[in-house]
Amino acid sequence: MIFDPLGIVAPFTLRAKILVQRLWSLNYGWDDQLRATERHEFLEWESEIHYLENIRIPRCYKARLTQEPDEYQLHVFCDASEAAFGAVAYVRMTNERRGEGEQTALCSFVMAKTRLAPLKQLTIARLELQAAVLACRLAASIKQSITYHLSRTLYWTDSKIVLAYVQHESRRFHTFTANRVAEILDLSSCEDWKHVPGHLNPADACSRGASGATLNDLESWWEGPEFLKKTEEFWPSQGMGSSDLDHADPEVRRTPHILSTQVQTYRSVLPDPARFSSWNKYTRIVAWIKRYIDNLKAAVQKRTLVLTALNGPEIESAKMMILKDAQQRAFSTDIKKIATSGSVHPSSPLLSVSPMLDEQGLLRAGGRLSLAPICEDARHPVILSRKDEVTRMLIQDAHERALHAGVEHTLSMIRSKYWIPRGRATVKHVLYACSFCRNRRAKPSQPKMADLPRHRFDTTRPFHCVGLDFFGPLQVKKFRKTEKRWVLLVTCLSTRAVHLEVVWSLDTDSFLMGMRRFFGRRGKPSVVYSDNGTNIVAGEKEMRTAIKEWNQSQILDELSQEQIEWHFNPPTASHMGGIWERLVASVKRALRVVLGRQVVTDEVLSTALVEVEYVVNSRPITYCSGDADDPEPLTPNHFLLGSPELYLPPGSTDDSALLSKRRWKHAQVIANHFWTRWRKEYLPNLMRREKWALGTGDIEVGDVVMMVDDQAPRGYWPLATVTRTTPSADGHVRSLQLRTGNGLTYQRPANKVCFLERPQEAANQL
Repeated sequence: MIFDPLGIVAPFTLRAKILVQRLWSLNYGWDDQLRATERHEFLEWESEIHYLENIRIPRCYKARLTQEPDEYQLHVFCDASEAAFGAVAYVRMTNERRGEGEQTALCSFVMAKTRLAPLKQLTIARLELQAAVLACRLAASIKQSITYHLSRTLYWTDSKIVLAYVQHESRRFHTFTANRVAEILDLSSCEDWKHVPGHLNPADACSRGASGATLNDLESWWEGPEFLKKTEEFWPSQGMGSSDLDHADPEVRRTPHILSTQVQTYRSVLPDPARFSSWNKYTRIVAWIKRYIDNLKAAVQKRTLVLTALNGPEIESAKMMILKDAQQRAFSTDIKKIATSGSVHPSSPLLSVSPMLDEQGLLRAGGRLSLAPICEDARHPVILSRKDEVTRMLIQDAHERALHAGVEHTLSMIRSKYWIPRGRATVKHVLYACSFCRNRRAKPSQPKMADLPRHRFDTTRPFHCVGLDFFGPLQVKKFRKTEKRWVLLVTCLSTRAVHLEVVWSLDTDSFLMGMRRFFGRRGKPSVVYSDNGTNIVAGEKEMRTAIKEWNQSQILDELSQEQIEWHFNPPTASHMGGIWERLVASVKRALRVVLGRQVVTDEVLSTALVEVEYVVNSRPITYCSGDADDPEPLTPNHFLLGSPELYLPPGSTDDSALLSKRRWKHAQVIANHFWTRWRKEYLPNLMRREKWALGTGDIEVGDVVMMVDDQAPRGYWPLATVTRTTPSADGHVRSLQLRTGNGLTYQRPANKVCFLERPQEAANQL
């Protein structure tokens, strides 16, 4: 194993990296034998490892200097080949010989990094650019760790294409090159980049590798190129060459040449309205800009500066400037035509509203309402383009002032001052993008109803696969006071039989004791479904530990315990536990009939629960036919007691008949008959999806959603981002992991979140 975080022997380890990459590309498995070619190459590399023992490098960079250096410089070299690219850094220390005016320089190795070229082949120009990015990152890492005061940081490359790229703005290139040029210019400046001939570049070893025998004698790798030990006039030519890019270079964006007969387009001098979301904020910023310009003029003319808060006339003047600016962008041709001839061209889209210019130079609609008994702004509203950002802000402002009213109310407020072609469609478009309205009308995403789990069809025995829940509290009398009791309800997933246990509290111990009583009377289940209650989660963990201890003690081989498979529904997903939630309602209704509002003792409550359990288990689970010849409907008691009635029928045989083999076979035939009817009569009734037959689309990772909180108004539902989805067996997403803005993580079912937007779609709209 070679541990080399500083890349001291990077040229040697690079050969092993290239070999491993080639093995992956050849689809080698972990246990496959290497072919003769790769095996020979690996053994040859392994045989050279012992040469690394002879490598010695001083830990102090200035160990060979007799006095403290006057200047520290960092020089980073980079290079690339078809197989790899890399960078190596040296610190150059210089000092002036006292009285002689001669400069001495010393270079010391600092650090190196190598990267393999991706399997998807890149051009040499792109690989050289990758090497330049690696050099900048290497220099930034060194600057954070080194304590020397570096006067300069220079970057050396033998690629003139890279030198040409860094002299231009990143927007001139396609995305791959633009991103890397932008990073290079963020971490360095174009003046820091120099050209070095390929045979003098020590980073050549980072891109092609070196053997262990030659690495120790590679002086340029340990001390840098020879020219760094001399003064700058002996360095390679400092010229960067021509900065012009070859237009045939595939990395350069093509500049389209468009022939147009339009003389000149209007260029706005105001801030871009697309950068603002509020009309009031935009008008105030324009007013402050106008105030600043007026104060500059006043300072030149030796007049008093205005330093008070903005007043009404200034804001109105700013609004006038904004409206004129928006009209010049959209209707400059119509404005010029009206100013010269008094009317627009017959082909103008504004012809139907008879546009005119008012005293302030605003373009207004003439229309047919000159004699209408309404205000002047409503008779002759200001004309605005439906595609302008100022129009968007005005509609949003009117929508908010109308307390987020609908399209008609917002449109009526807009048309009291402004005329927008296709105004209703424009208002609809703006209101659809209103985040507050989208949150208010968002509905939870309900996926298609899932298939029943396989445990619903288990025919091993009753209560082999169960679901459980708690309900209560119920008040009981104890001496002269009352106490609370809860009921643990356990239902068989296949037969729908129910078992009720009284528990004295909702803590873990009470839950475990209730489960132990259930195990003793009904047998240990293999699968348990439950809600995500805190007490049930803790009980499940403690129960797993207890069962593990039972297995270790090995009390009896035939009674050795098996691990219980426990399934927790996501929090707040009550619909996923409908099979026991429905029975909870049935048991509560039966208890209200039996007990009413009475406060009974523990003994009476236990007796009542047993009676309720029997009544609920007597309910039919198949069709009740009115024909006397049809068999009686199946009930859970058929599977628990062998008949729907609790008491033995008349004419039963004596105890000696119970030992008869024929009697045992007869009981088995009856049990098999019940299960056969269960498959034929009960299971087909579960075929239909009573609701949620169509899904609303699956939520994906990264989507912005709103968490449904039944305890809070809709306006206070928190926003969250989906960090993980859990698809079910049918491929639909039914459980989500969410992260809110404060960093908290939640697990929620899909029908408890409201989808708002998908980042990719929002980016495409922009």
